[in-house]
Amino acid sequence: MPRFLRAVALAAAVAVVPVAVPGTSAASTVSTTSRCPQLRLADHWYGDNAAKIQQVIDERGRCGAEHGERPIAVFDWDNTVIKNDISDQTVFWMIRHDKVLQPRDKDWRTTSRFMTDAGANALTKACGTATPAGKPLPTSENVACADELLSVRKNAKTTTGEEVFAGNDRRYMEAAYAWVAQINAGYRPSEVRAIARQARAAALLAPIGATQKVGSSTQVAWIRYYPEIKDLIATLNKAGFSTWVVSASPKEFADVWGWRSASRRAARSGSTRRPRTAGSTGTSKAAAGTPTAPTRS
Repeated sequence: MPRFLRAVALAAAVAVVPVAVPGTSAASTVSTTSRCPQLRLADHWYGDNAAKIQQVIDERGRCGAEHGERPIAVFDWDNTVIKNDISDQTVFWMIRHDKVLQPRDKDWRTTSRFMTDAGANALTKACGTATPAGKPLPTSENVACADELLSVRKNAKTTTGEEVFAGNDRRYMEAAYAWVAQINAGYRPSEVRAIARQARAAALLAPIGATQKVGSSTQVAWIRYYPEIKDLIATLNKAGFSTWVVSASPKEFADVWGWRSASRRAARSGSTRRPRTAGSTGTSKAAAGTPTAPTRS
């Protein structure tokens, strides 16, 4: 996610500058706080950040004396809710398991309207034309193809340093981020979610600090949910906040990473309502109860 968007998301999520509620006395604050959901992991936060966050929850949540309209909290996903990056891990898994498809007409320009000739030619040279359009490329064995795909994803450049994208408005989008969704053309949404589930399982089971070979390079292999953010989202939900996640990852990836706990909660409550999602770049309604990673570390 671009730095300025991440800053906006974090500011909205953490809200470290409390907003005063007119007419709130010390006595009413104590009374209100006693019935407001409390952060369980407050002692894990740096300095007085937890106290500032709790003050916002106490004042603006439904337990507050004058909470007004339902407040909204927005979180960035990668390296905010979780450590590391879900698009990276899914792309790594796809490359290692031959899940990237030969593009339509075997022309990489069809994967992005912003792709340069240099980018398309480099991908064609590395990945070849022997594989029929719409069929999986043998990226687990074709190191050159794997390296070229990875260079586009991570650097938006070819392995020789040429620009892969041009003409996109960088104030509004990163073409390389959009490309992660675009290279899934040919799959049904359910198939993309199935790929993301397998990548998620592998990343959560990998030991902290683990690496993996992708093409000729060594890449991060693990992801973990931050317990403090899980606790914060759960507390916000209990306090009546509408919590959302904003991610540059494809929506189908974000659905998978936030889905497990919502299913558990629905089963416990008897509800069949799915968490709401919106947007094509992974904007997702954060599930009450928050995502829960396996206990293995």
